[in-house]
Amino acid sequence: MPRTSASAAQFRTGDDQEWLSVSYEASLGRSSGEGKKTSRRRKQLGAFYTPMVLADVLVELSLNPWLKERASHACPTILDPACGSGNLLIAAARELVRAGCSKAAIASAMHGVDIDPIAVSIARTRLAHFLRLGPTATRQLSRQVRVGDALFEKNLEGAFDIVLGNPPFLNQLIGATVVDRRRAQKLVQRFDGAVRGYADMASAFLLLGAQALKPGGRMAMIEPVSVLSAAHAHLVRERVGNLAQLECIYFERQRWASASTHVAILAFVSSKIIAGVKAVDSKKISSPALRANFAVSGVVANRKREHALRVLPSPALTLPWSAWQGRWSAAMAAHAGVPRMKQRAYGVIGDRARVAADFRDQYYGLRGAIKDSKSSHGLRIVTTGLIDWAHCMWGDRPVRLLGKIWKHPEVNERAIAEDPYMRDWLADAKRPKVLVAVQTKALEAVVDATGRMAPSVPLIRVVPHKRADLWRILAVVLSPATSAEAWWRHAGAGLSPHALKLSAKQIAALPLPTNMSAWNRAANVLKKLHHTTGAAREKRIDEFAWLAMEASDVAQEKRAALWAWWRPLITHRDQKK
Repeated sequence: MPRTSASAAQFRTGDDQEWLSVSYEASLGRSSGEGKKTSRRRKQLGAFYTPMVLADVLVELSLNPWLKERASHACPTILDPACGSGNLLIAAARELVRAGCSKAAIASAMHGVDIDPIAVSIARTRLAHFLRLGPTATRQLSRQVRVGDALFEKNLEGAFDIVLGNPPFLNQLIGATVVDRRRAQKLVQRFDGAVRGYADMASAFLLLGAQALKPGGRMAMIEPVSVLSAAHAHLVRERVGNLAQLECIYFERQRWASASTHVAILAFVSSKIIAGVKAVDSKKISSPALRANFAVSGVVANRKREHALRVLPSPALTLPWSAWQGRWSAAMAAHAGVPRMKQRAYGVIGDRARVAADFRDQYYGLRGAIKDSKSSHGLRIVTTGLIDWAHCMWGDRPVRLLGKIWKHPEVNERAIAEDPYMRDWLADAKRPKVLVAVQTKALEAVVDATGRMAPSVPLIRVVPHKRADLWRILAVVLSPATSAEAWWRHAGAGLSPHALKLSAKQIAALPLPTNMSAWNRAANVLKKLHHTTGAAREKRIDEFAWLAMEASDVAQEKRAALWAWWRPLITHRDQKK
């Protein structure tokens, strides 16, 4: 659709009837009376509508760059695949009015899909009122903003210049939002296995959005920060990366109150090219007119894959490719102020140890097999909450296990002696090992040199191939350089944007130090630290940190910054002792 000049395209718009959306969202969020059923429906839908301030950010990161790139006066086709009551479509329409588009062009450009018929009706009403559409145009708009499930509409692929989205947040670990088995299987088939397991439905919409883009199109979508690095979303990240180039990540400062989760806005530009047309580098075309024709035709310039990544809003950062290397999690690490270290590696932890994690079967296998007994020889059950940095708080902190509080939880070995599955678990629990906690700001772990600690889910155990490596492995895990590297590789997977949550596979892939002499000395300091308290302990922590950085060959000029970032993350834990 043509975009007329700003002076000729001015038309009087109505207000956007935002009160309709506000009222409907309030009805979904009621917590008493009839509202309880509605609230459950809200969770099942994942219906948390976009604040207008965030809607404007999505438009700024997608529609505005698209308009600036086009030399011709064009009105882009716009899709919101989970449009709800229309906040994003209204925000886009406002921007197109400012850009000089006619109301007929804007109305023709708007497309939305949602499974909630009431929300869709509100979206249609708001757009028609805002654009002051007549009956014919309103009926056409009703065909474009419609009830449906965009995830299964393949006719959307490659059809839109702009995709905006605030998809449903349906966590597959929470009962109220778990997708039913039949639908989950359909999603596996629809996206060729990329969306499966514990993948949040928001990641499915991200992949759908990338597929829906025309060559040169742009997308901005609100996603839970877990999509940046969670293992279950890795195929989605890979597929999206093949279709579109990640240009910017905008981190919302506060937890999004209505959705009770931390979110980020991801902005992409399509990397597709028109079939049968060779991609060209537009910078090499000398004629401005010809360059503009290439932009209009939709042929995508050869965008350098090793591109920079912008991180917003504040502090605004631009990460060179060497810093992020295609890992979305790097943006969160940079935003959190984690120093970026260039460290050489000599193998990985998995070369020297077996790294494993237990699952629900082991957790529930202890039902009826726990006793509260502070014995001198019992097998102590340790949870992630009992592990501090190089220290286990068993007996000093109470712990909740299987719905009960325990002060000194131990395994009743006789109770599981006849269960072959748990018997194997018991034998492995008695091996010397390093236990690594999850959901921590810096990596925290403890040595179990005598095999007296039984790890409870979700602790990760690292069993060295050689017992002589036990303290060396602990030194690697607890090193400031290792925590920084883990942040840059895996930030975002934890329940909080301020915490790490690594899988056994990810821990196994962490790098080993290159300086063996410094590594051994760091391990010896940890041995002494194990029996040290008070001011002497604080001093040895610092001694270990500097030796560990030397062992990882962290540049001299970088060590002070790394230490300053890392030290406060463990101090708050140690001060409790």
